[in-house]
Amino acid sequence: MTPHYQSHGITLYVGDAREILPTLRKGRDGYELLIADPPYGVKAKATGSRTMPLALDRIAGDESTDAGTEIVSAAWPCVAMHRHAYVFGPFKLDGLSHAAGCCELIWDKVIPTMGDLDHPWAKQHEPIQFAMRADGMVNMARRGGKLARVRSGSVLRYQRPNGSGAKHHVSEKPVPLLRELIEMSSRHGETVLDPCAGSGSTLVAALIEGRQAVGIELETQWADVAAERLSKLTRQGDLFGLDVA
Repeated sequence: MTPHYQSHGITLYVGDAREILPTLRKGRDGYELLIADPPYGVKAKATGSRTMPLALDRIAGDESTDAGTEIVSAAWPCVAMHRHAYVFGPFKLDGLSHAAGCCELIWDKVIPTMGDLDHPWAKQHEPIQFAMRADGMVNMARRGGKLARVRSGSVLRYQRPNGSGAKHHVSEKPVPLLRELIEMSSRHGETVLDPCAGSGSTLVAALIEGRQAVGIELETQWADVAAERLSKLTRQGDLFGLDVA
């Protein structure tokens, strides 16, 4: 399969992740980190971003959690044993084979979303499911079980992309948040897998953090946006410490 984009250790494919993932097993060990933001049935819609393609103001497969569940199930076997996975949304990873140490993190978006304007409470958070792929709890410390240098709290506070020019995708996650997940659960030079790449925020974060990455995006238009972001970053030369949110 020919990559849509490939440079500086970052590879991006266009197509259905459920079909591509079985062909992307990284040797017999698997990928060192999975970060996925699959569609999870919220029927997300863009609200006037001038930088977002109008034809792509909705997310394919977002009518229910079915597509997201299938993508997560297909991506899970690609993760190396004793390595970590982060999945945005309501998906419960403890039902997957070899899932251990599962817990839920909370992303505090700082700025509430619009949501249902008839409701008195505006949503300001989003769950992130964490798990490690292992045979059980006994040997969690093996290999990647204790990657983090410090133990952190389960609430991650990062302002969501907001405003004209600051947002590329209807469900875009902030690059600084993704950088923390990558720093927490992988080492320099290792590979991050993102089966729902969108506008490429995870790939951008991986590039800045000195990791390799493999992404898959269903829509060519979003893949084009991701490729342009990555190309712009690599043209700047100094990949570390840049503000690319």
